[in-house]
Amino acid sequence: MPSAEFPDLHQAIAAAAAGDAILLAPGIHTLTESLMLTKPLQIIGGSNAKESAVLESTDVCVLKVQQALGVRLRNLTFRITGEASPTVEPAAEARPAQADECVLVQTGSVLMERCTISSSVGRGITIFNSRATLNHCTICDCSRSAVLVKGNSTYVTFNDNKIFNAKSGVVIFEGAEAVLNHNEVW
Repeated sequence: MPSAEFPDLHQAIAAAAAGDAILLAPGIHTLTESLMLTKPLQIIGGSNAKESAVLESTDVCVLKVQQALGVRLRNLTFRITGEASPTVEPAAEARPAQADECVLVQTGSVLMERCTISSSVGRGITIFNSRATLNHCTICDCSRSAVLVKGNSTYVTFNDNKIFNAKSGVVIFEGAEAVLNHNEVW
């Protein structure tokens, strides 16, 4: 894609071709609906804390990667800042629509580098029937598990991440596989 500026990230994603890189401007980008990635794109935030690019929501999943192979996310903060549901959850049909996770990777592949993920209303990231690598990320301040890895075709590698201040750290089940190298989980 030739260099172009878009008023919001949804429009940039829609206009991008597979393999394109989107450079996200520093600042807080407030979302009222989830970002959907269904094609392989790179989304790159600022190169240091002073140039941080934050994708924020109060009640919806910030990012959904679905059926997209080769997604790369770098130097981004993903966060949900709403209020958590009660610990005893009502029946699904009675509960208000609310994000279960900040980032959802479903049937795709993603590389996340130097990203921060937090969710005051649920999990930090759910990886389901996908391949993922998380390098030098921080996943914290989650009202449920920081990471949920599930599905028998799921394989995740965690390298040098910090995972803390969540109801549980990394939950792996339903035949999923994960490799954790040099992570700090507390």
